Amino acid sequence: MKKQYNLKTVFTIFLCVYTSGIFSQNIFHEYQDGKIWFKLKNEQAIALPKNHSGQDRTPYLDLPLNTLSFIQELSLKYNITKLSQPFVTIKSSQELLRTYELHFSDVGSVEEIIKEIIKSGKVEYAEKVPYNQLVWTPNDPQFVSNQWGLVQISSQLAWNISLGNAAITVATVDNAVQTNHADLQNAMWVNPGEIAGNGIDDDGNGYIDDINGFDVADNDNNPNPPSTQFSHGTHVAGITGASTNNGVGVASIGAGISIIGVKATGNNDNSNSITNGYAGITYAAAAGARVINCSWGGTGFSQTAQNIINSAWNSGSIIVAAAGNDNVSTLFYPAAYNNVISVASTTTNDVKSSFSNYGAWVDVSAPGSTIMSTTPFGNYANMSGTSMASPMVAGLLGLMLSHYPTMANNDVITCLLSTCKNINTQNPNYIGLLGAGRIDAYAALQCVDQAKTAPPTVDFVADITEACKVPQQVKFTNNSFNANTFLWDFGNGSTSTQTNPTHFYTQSGTYNVKLVATGNNGVDSLIKNMYIVINTPQAPTAIGDTICENQTATLIGTGNGTLRWFDAPTGGTLFGTGNTYTTPSLSVSKAYYVEDIISGNTANVGPINNSFGGGGYHNNGTSQYLVFDVLKPCTLSTAWVNANSSGSRTFTLLNSSGVVLQTVNVNVSAGQSTINLNIPLTPGTGYRIGGNNMDLYRNNAGVNYPYTLNGVLNITGSSAGAAFYYYLYNWEIKEDDCISERTPVEATVISCVGVEEFISGQIFLYPNPAKENITLEYVLKESGNIQFSFYDITGKKIINSEIVDGVQGMNKKQFNITSLSPSFYFLHIQKDNRKKIFKVIVSE
Repeated sequence: MKKQYNLKTVFTIFLCVYTSGIFSQNIFHEYQDGKIWFKLKNEQAIALPKNHSGQDRTPYLDLPLNTLSFIQELSLKYNITKLSQPFVTIKSSQELLRTYELHFSDVGSVEEIIKEIIKSGKVEYAEKVPYNQLVWTPNDPQFVSNQWGLVQISSQLAWNISLGNAAITVATVDNAVQTNHADLQNAMWVNPGEIAGNGIDDDGNGYIDDINGFDVADNDNNPNPPSTQFSHGTHVAGITGASTNNGVGVASIGAGISIIGVKATGNNDNSNSITNGYAGITYAAAAGARVINCSWGGTGFSQTAQNIINSAWNSGSIIVAAAGNDNVSTLFYPAAYNNVISVASTTTNDVKSSFSNYGAWVDVSAPGSTIMSTTPFGNYANMSGTSMASPMVAGLLGLMLSHYPTMANNDVITCLLSTCKNINTQNPNYIGLLGAGRIDAYAALQCVDQAKTAPPTVDFVADITEACKVPQQVKFTNNSFNANTFLWDFGNGSTSTQTNPTHFYTQSGTYNVKLVATGNNGVDSLIKNMYIVINTPQAPTAIGDTICENQTATLIGTGNGTLRWFDAPTGGTLFGTGNTYTTPSLSVSKAYYVEDIISGNTANVGPINNSFGGGGYHNNGTSQYLVFDVLKPCTLSTAWVNANSSGSRTFTLLNSSGVVLQTVNVNVSAGQSTINLNIPLTPGTGYRIGGNNMDLYRNNAGVNYPYTLNGVLNITGSSAGAAFYYYLYNWEIKEDDCISERTPVEATVISCVGVEEFISGQIFLYPNPAKENITLEYVLKESGNIQFSFYDITGKKIINSEIVDGVQGMNKKQFNITSLSPSFYFLHIQKDNRKKIFKVIVSE
């Protein structure tokens, strides 16, 4: 993807040097040509050979195409050249063990290949592989200035608390790292599980002789740069952890930490691209890196990449990534993924660097303009970019962990973010778009230092605290600090020891929730009384039916809303709606279940239209969006728009990490109109909705965030900051329907044997329903005693039996039912041991 640089002369130099890399992606600029990732369904997974000590990952990097039959079938059609399992070393993640990478030379057919792979039915998904580039802006390599960034973040005061710990490892996943640089050689990690040069994977991690790191791109143990063009990673590594106080070159924020060098660009690849970044993250996590820095990225989303990030996080690594250098709010990956700290860049006066990306997805800012650090071979230079800001944060995290190695990752991140310097005054147009602020190393180390002796503090929140249906899923987020074990009590007899549990409430009620947290320095607990309120509508009443074999039954329900009929107490098949349900012909008795749905409230939020402030029609190719939080399950039903032209518009809903949740295509008329969206929303923060090339009106003045629908939804900002409001006005929000618990009701089938022996022809019962009298007409084959009895729906006889003398031929019998309350009843007609049953409905 083409990059923009700040200095015209620099741009010219790099345009010449990196032209092939910038424009090499011919099909999709955000993705690598000729590569696809796909994940097998669990039942299709191939049993892998045991990866024991001494067996490396090499055999899995070039598998026979017939390993997967559906790939072999596609191989000739699309010139497939290679099949591999690049993440086979991650034994803890079954989803990554089932992930494959496909190489093919017919790069123009990527969409067709993806469709055919999915069509095979063997995979959960197939996707393009993201294209990642470095995010830096080099300055004159001969100009050596002081290290203003370290002064800005108060590193000298931080070093009074900790000078770093060589046992804490920070991985630099980049294009290369010069391991024997004078300022890096004593800071390089040495793998204690490997014996150098014996050609054996001694520690069994799948990588042979990875002494100081690994080259995942060329699959060898040499992470060093092949030429001076591969300078980026060495510069990044120096910012993170160059040897400090050694009388040589530069200092680093990490001071005495250790660096794992991970080369993720092949020797024959363009040095300004990262072709194997996610394989690099995989290796770094396997090597036990406490922190992993990624000073690269791109705008292409990948589920596989998110899975890799999740796996690294779950293994104990903190991932830090650069936010990008295009001065836009567009989501940039891996920085925008979940479980990644996204870093923007600032200058000497805490102003956002002119090149730095920004947005609600950014977590923190750090110095990134004109940063002095190491370069090959034994040199030093200034460079600028979020590439330089990111390792500043990674190194600080390493320093913090050096002071308190057993501190939980979430707590370390809490100290990092909570102690940042507020830079809103310096950046009035980027409030809320530069994360928690600019890092303050001294304040962060003070926070860690206090945590070493402080008892734990407990806090938690739930995504839903009020609901009106069951079962109701509630996700709890643990915001406790300085604790390592937890015990939850959900107030309904259920407990959990998970850090962030999900619990299902199955009955109406008001529940107290308690969390007990235990840390190295004590115990703390918190009870939130009446915290979860599940208030479902009253269950409907229902009346069953008794029928003869192979007849239909009519079931009747009464409620306050719309009744729905099912065949199971939860889940099941929806058979019908309404106050009555007629079953199909039944040969045996069957239980049904009926629930009552009360329609949710509807209200509006957001400006009614665009008649406030200034603005105009916006048709930019860059995606712009509104940011909002959802507090209660609801649906975005409609919105008001003002279109400059008629035609189709695509609105995209994303979560806080940029994952596309839903797209809605709407035909819009020119001018002002209300459009239907019908997008279901679940509780969460940082949702985004918008699009590109919209040609719709947006305001750039007079905006007044937040726009609030109390307890339901808040529109909090936009991709371009607080001064802009994009596209969708006057949102109509419908709260989710309330659903009662289900009431069981029985369709009872009895044997009506022999009735045809004493009754011939049709039987008439009328009127039915009735209020006062009901008449029965029937034809007897022969005279004899006939017994009539009335029963209610519980089977209790409610009118004494009456015996009459029936005559051969037509008979008529009238019953007075004024003593019966409105309901269902059953009239039994019996002669000897033969019986006929009729349903009688007494109306109001």
